[in-house]
Amino acid sequence: MMDHENRYSIRVVSEINNLIDKYRSHLDQKTIFELLYKKSSDAVLIMHNGLFVDSNESALNMLGVSSMDEVLCILNHHPSSLSPEFQPDGSSSYDKSEELLATCIKEGSCRFEWLFKRLDGSDLWVDTVLTRIAEGEDEIIHVAWRDISTRKEYEADLMQQKKELVTFNNDLGNKTTQLHMLYKRLEYSQKYQKAIFDGQPNIIVANFNIRTLCDGNRAFLDFVGYPDIPSFLAEHDCICDYFIEREGYLSTTMNGKEWIEYVKDNPEYSHYALMKRGDKEYVFSVSVNEVYIENDKINIASFSDITELEEYKKTLELRIKAEVADNRNKDRMLHNQSKSVQMGEMLNMIAHQWRQPLNAISASAISVAMKLELDELEPDDIREHLTYIQWRVQKMSQTINDFMNFFKPDQEIQQFRLNDVMKDIESLMKAQLQGRGIKILYDQNNPTVISSYKKELAHVLINIIANARDAYEGLHLDVKTITISLTQFEENTLIISVRDCAGGVKPENLDKIFNPYFTTKDQGKGTGIGLYMSKRIVREILHGSIEVANTENGAEFFIVFKNQVIT
Repeated sequence: MMDHENRYSIRVVSEINNLIDKYRSHLDQKTIFELLYKKSSDAVLIMHNGLFVDSNESALNMLGVSSMDEVLCILNHHPSSLSPEFQPDGSSSYDKSEELLATCIKEGSCRFEWLFKRLDGSDLWVDTVLTRIAEGEDEIIHVAWRDISTRKEYEADLMQQKKELVTFNNDLGNKTTQLHMLYKRLEYSQKYQKAIFDGQPNIIVANFNIRTLCDGNRAFLDFVGYPDIPSFLAEHDCICDYFIEREGYLSTTMNGKEWIEYVKDNPEYSHYALMKRGDKEYVFSVSVNEVYIENDKINIASFSDITELEEYKKTLELRIKAEVADNRNKDRMLHNQSKSVQMGEMLNMIAHQWRQPLNAISASAISVAMKLELDELEPDDIREHLTYIQWRVQKMSQTINDFMNFFKPDQEIQQFRLNDVMKDIESLMKAQLQGRGIKILYDQNNPTVISSYKKELAHVLINIIANARDAYEGLHLDVKTITISLTQFEENTLIISVRDCAGGVKPENLDKIFNPYFTTKDQGKGTGIGLYMSKRIVREILHGSIEVANTENGAEFFIVFKNQVIT
């Protein structure tokens, strides 16, 4: 009986010890599992009901998590929230993740590749294994990730290389044929380019560096008299050996630089070289361009023969000098003729101004003679007539002075009103105009002040008024008027117009009316100088412009000034 109890006690104690050992073993396995879960180099995550609820450090590191705030961006989130909207196969990340989770729940596990987005936005490819570890309403899924991003990059590169290899293999046969054709074309192109190079009329030379010549075209060889480049290089280095050093032309060195560098550094200037062949000197226009063939810098210099052009230029300069001298002589002749015309106009005006005083003096002299003949002449009569004659002579002398002062050129710009000029002109031409029944009309109260040469403007107006006066000759009109008006526009623009009613200018003569020696008057009555000189005075002295146009019943001249109005 005692032995039986002892054996039972020993068995119970043994079972208890076994239970204690199993419990301790269970605790050790849990600790080991938790350690493996937390410290595993593979990424491990736990999903509950389709959401991430826990992850180890490797998974966090793989996603680029560095803070607790970023951890919250992962936990309690659906896998699609950490993925692009669509997977590389075009399927929706959300729909595809739901299908895979359903497969895992149904079959217990599944394995696939998945594209996530790290928190910094970069791609994360992982080999994913889903394992169902709980059943019932709460679905617990163990998730294991392995980073395959590098492998995917290699696969993409490999795929691209395979495509390129296929393309290369497909094109290899064609390229061999094309290469042969290109070789033939290259041979032809070289011959063609050489033909073009040698066919250029300009001298073209190529230098490897500043001085050493490496090639030249046929025009170059013909000029220097060598059959080929090696023959030239046997005795020379550079085309500059042929330069004639003379002022105004290139020399071997210019301002401390080789001639090529000097031409390249001064592209804004024209450069010329003087070279001699035989007994004749040739002038060339020179340009230099810099090009690169592989890694070699080549300076291409072009020499264009302008010898004939220079000779023509010298001839043209001589002709221009002769033409200028001839034009100056013509100008002097025109100036002298203009003076003669002005003098004739002045004498004509003086004659009209003197006609009445001379008649009065003559009448006074006749009266004295008649009284003397009748023995009725008294001393008082003599004194009265002498006083009257003396007064008339003084008036006539003043008229001469007025005309001389009026026709004397201005030396300085004056400020004046147009009505002041018109009063002077009216005083000088009154007798002529009244004798022909012509009236001058102008605004005597215009306040506009002009800054210009007063007498020169008066000469122009006299020429135009005289032209209108002569246009009325032979016309039987009840009213003959010459209207002078002044109009001011914006920006200090002033227009003086002179308008008559004498029938106007023939349309075919409008473009010629200001030409020298052009006149529509009968022979001996016009010189064709007045209006030409008027245009020159307006343009060259008064700095304005003059034009003419026909009106309904006459002609109208316009004198335009800018920036000469004071008030």
